[in-house]
Amino acid sequence: LMIGVGASDVSAVTGTIPYEGGTITIDATEINATGGNRHFAKGNVHLKDVNTTTNSTLEAFASEITITLFQGPSKKSAATGFIRSAEFAGPVKIVQTAGKVVQDEKTGQKATFETKMEATADQARYDGAKKMAYLTGNVKATYTDPSLFRGPSTLTGDEATINLDPNLGPDDLRFAIRSKPGVSRLTVTPKKEEM
Repeated sequence: LMIGVGASDVSAVTGTIPYEGGTITIDATEINATGGNRHFAKGNVHLKDVNTTTNSTLEAFASEITITLFQGPSKKSAATGFIRSAEFAGPVKIVQTAGKVVQDEKTGQKATFETKMEATADQARYDGAKKMAYLTGNVKATYTDPSLFRGPSTLTGDEATINLDPNLGPDDLRFAIRSKPGVSRLTVTPKKEEM
């Protein structure tokens, strides 16, 4: 972990963690690292994980973030990411963008779309091995995928599970929302099929 003073704010620090296929950057008021690959940051924390292997970016904003990194490269972590787990104390905002290649069934031509998942909550945790984010308290999320929807899908509720794997299969869970009766809401506008 490399830590330096941020240029714009004397009280801010920046930590950079390069790994094979990407870089994790943490900006905060305070960053502490342990010998066990655990990093704790507090004070307007901004975490950014740019993964060139998966062509995706994961950003998180919170008052406190604790992340645990994989101890060393393995086939799974080297291919999909470096964060083993993360805990976020809120308010929390998580944003993931990723490139998605879609092949037209009729013409065989491929097109690339940018997908974006943006979610806010009171608290969250992230399981890097499963690529799942678990959000609790006042959850609001939007998912934009121009290959599927005309506009962003929105969901609100008390709790949500969001799959942040940039390479989902057709039957993989994208998100699940839970709440008290009558509080959960999902709004989707499907992309119109061309004739």
